[in-house]
Amino acid sequence: MYNCPDCNDTFDKGTTFCQKCGCNLEEKFIYQPVCPQCNKSFDDGTQYCDDDGVKLTTADQLVPTCVECGKSFDNDVRFCPDDGGSVLTKHQRAQDTAVSTPTAISTPSSSTNDELLERDYQVNIGAAISGGFDLFKQNMGSFIGFTFVLFLINIILSVIPLLGTLASMAINPPLMAGYYLVAKKILNEEETEFSDFFSGFTYFLPLFLASLVTGIFVFVGLLLFILPGIYLSVAYFLTPQLVINRKIEFFDAMELSRKLVTKHWFGFFAFSLVITFINIIGFLLLGLGVLFTFPLTMCAVAYIYDDIVNKQLG
Repeated sequence: MYNCPDCNDTFDKGTTFCQKCGCNLEEKFIYQPVCPQCNKSFDDGTQYCDDDGVKLTTADQLVPTCVECGKSFDNDVRFCPDDGGSVLTKHQRAQDTAVSTPTAISTPSSSTNDELLERDYQVNIGAAISGGFDLFKQNMGSFIGFTFVLFLINIILSVIPLLGTLASMAINPPLMAGYYLVAKKILNEEETEFSDFFSGFTYFLPLFLASLVTGIFVFVGLLLFILPGIYLSVAYFLTPQLVINRKIEFFDAMELSRKLVTKHWFGFFAFSLVITFINIIGFLLLGLGVLFTFPLTMCAVAYIYDDIVNKQLG
């Protein structure tokens, strides 16, 4: 007997759909999965490699065959000697198809919002941190420099009574969006400039309104026995990225984020705890470590959005 990855109900091998929740088991449950990167084998139903975070597949997907005649070859053969066709695994062909389809972070998914909500996804914390670090190190100097400027602006504003607080509330949402906008350029292999960190002001009004209304809802939720506030603070996690990437109204982005995140709320909650812990370590290192950890975690946020919304759901 096996357990459904969505509802944990038991099912027999060969079952196509879960009898309890309707989950498509042929898509979501993998028998004898193998990592296509390190070739490590895992227990049935495992979806991601615990070493490198890569999505698992089956052994038959890793057999190199000619794209023309279908003949099998060893891993070191690149072209079929009979017809000259490329020798690729089914997994490589699927990846090539995915690359040719625009799912990059700068381009909104072709799926409608309703279609996104109909599909499921996985929250891979390890892959997000690793992917975020890869983004961060490609432009480390600029990320650290912008973080210093961001902190300096907020320090200056903090000494101005009332007006400084209001100004900080207004400019921080588009400034924080700068991390995402630079990260998406790196993901798309585009050239970045330091001025890109300030391009969030293009979306000033929806980002400001999203931040303001989210803050109000979370505050009210905290007053109502705390738990509703904690729930909402996590549920609105993807709101800024949805405003920018899918170009939708701020409240629609809030609701879409809430509905998406609620599917795996505890996964996002755990991810939030991890990036918070990383930044606490940064603060403990004489406060200077946060210049490194904060942009790193913001890149991890950009990566997890792209992985879930544009790749898994898109």
